[in-house]
Amino acid sequence: MTEPHTIPRAQAIANARAVLDRARARRDADRAAGRLPAEVELILRRLERQQREQAPAHRTAAIGETASTRRDSIDTEATA
Repeated sequence: MTEPHTIPRAQAIANARAVLDRARARRDADRAAGRLPAEVELILRRLERQQREQAPAHRTAAIGETASTRRDSIDTEATA
């Protein structure tokens, strides 16, 4: 009996990213050439708009988290 072949986690992630990148490239090429159906184009535009609206909130949360971490670090240094 042979052992089942196991792909290392990092390799599996790299493979999945490569597949996703190729799919996105095909989608983008089709979109640029005007080959996407109108309903798909509308879905993509809606998703892009939602991502733009969410981005500032994520940045604000990240900035607040970084500032909090820095304050904690300064407090720790001051009490040490």
